[in-house]
Amino acid sequence: MCRSDINVEVACNWQYDKLALTARKVGGVWKCYDSEQLS
Repeated sequence: MCRSDINVEVACNWQYDKLALTARKVGGVWKCYDSEQLS
């Protein structure tokens, strides 16, 4: 098995093909949020 660090902010942006997403760990699970909605 290979392990490496993952930048969750980049992963969110890649998954949703959108910039300015924020990753937050909620209940042990990483979730992506629109940064504009968090303001």
